[in-house]
Amino acid sequence: MKSRVISILVCLLLVSPAHAVFFSTFFANVASDALQGGGSGGGSNSGPVVDPLLTEKKIQGALGVMSFYTGEITGDLDTFNSRTGIKAFQMAYGHEPSGILSEEQLKHLTYLSNLFVEVSKPDQSFERKTGIWREIDATKDAMRVKGFADEYLSFLSTTRYPLRIATEFDNGEITLTGGDMNETQQVQLKYVQFNLPEGEYTLNYRGLSDDEEFLYTYTKTISLGAEANIDVIEADEAETHKRLDRLAKEAKEEAERNQRFKSGTATDDDLFALFSKRFKSGTATNDDYFALFSKHKRWESYRAKEGSPTFVDPVTHLEWARCSVGQEWVAKANVCRGKPAKLNHSDAEAAAATSQYAGKLGWRLPTRNELKSLVYCADGSFVSKKSDRNACEDRYRFPTIQSVIFPATADDAYWSGSQTARYRNASWVVHFYYGRDYDNYGRSYDFRVRLVRSG
Repeated sequence: MKSRVISILVCLLLVSPAHAVFFSTFFANVASDALQGGGSGGGSNSGPVVDPLLTEKKIQGALGVMSFYTGEITGDLDTFNSRTGIKAFQMAYGHEPSGILSEEQLKHLTYLSNLFVEVSKPDQSFERKTGIWREIDATKDAMRVKGFADEYLSFLSTTRYPLRIATEFDNGEITLTGGDMNETQQVQLKYVQFNLPEGEYTLNYRGLSDDEEFLYTYTKTISLGAEANIDVIEADEAETHKRLDRLAKEAKEEAERNQRFKSGTATDDDLFALFSKRFKSGTATNDDYFALFSKHKRWESYRAKEGSPTFVDPVTHLEWARCSVGQEWVAKANVCRGKPAKLNHSDAEAAAATSQYAGKLGWRLPTRNELKSLVYCADGSFVSKKSDRNACEDRYRFPTIQSVIFPATADDAYWSGSQTARYRNASWVVHFYYGRDYDNYGRSYDFRVRLVRSG
């Protein structure tokens, strides 16, 4: 058994509980004010494209976080799901359920969405997160139309104390039982809040890892009152049947694959499975790459997800930008619009470091071998000898890349992040006209750029 830590703070504030759903959709679409409009590649002369429907998407996200909206984040507030969600919000908060938001409601929901984005950012102190959640509660309280009972008869109600629980988990559920109460809330944004009368309660946490291969559980008795305060929970970690079944299946497949290698009957699929394991564990060697280059026909069987601006190589597990830097991804047409930018090496590195392509961070220049793994010699053959630097030959088509997955690629040289051994101020490039790499170009040259993220 291993332990995971959940930090907990009890705040004695009379505020309403937060309910949340589908945060993954919300934060995939409403990440920041620099939300990518269509997925600009982000060259040195192309800044982030602000989505013209960003405000509307934020509003849908905020309504979704509060469980009023469950559709896709499209920015269209005039759909059935949007109008229904708006009416549900308006009724719950004491407003006329017109389905059309007032200017004040628009401002509150937009601000609330910004707060949800802010509280989800990593590496924040627990105190700051708690302060943001207090502001979230205050904003929600300000949106509520208070009736007679709220204003004048609150003294007749039993005093309830908010129990705020900030966890390191993004999912799971926490159940509190005690007396006649049995209440369960889903953990969202590493947060749960209960409003409870003074008393003793049993807290139960249960959650799965994102891949559903680990189960986390914890039970503790707590006392909630004016001075109640809980600091830490340690949750036990156990492997699930899903993980155990997967490991058993992989062990069996690996044993069968090893037997085929010994008998000389191994297939390309066996070789790709071996490569995949080594690339995923970070143990792949140059020889593995050279063997992979000769299997360039593998690209013929790959298909990118419809509308997706990125592609994950199933062998190397690298996530590639389908567009070159300087181009814009057009999801409806599955094409890259515009001409790939030409940058010197320094500007290429800067473009990678600041890129928010596809609304994601962590982009970089590929290594020489990573970039060469994209080479595809359609209708041609691949020279796999190391001395030939792995060029396409015969009647191949150019650009030497799978254009269905990487549309509008320039038949030109692309920068890698690998420095050459022969020249101090040069980096390797891969030329997608010849499918060949070169080490004799200084970093002041202007070449194309394709970005990659580690899986």
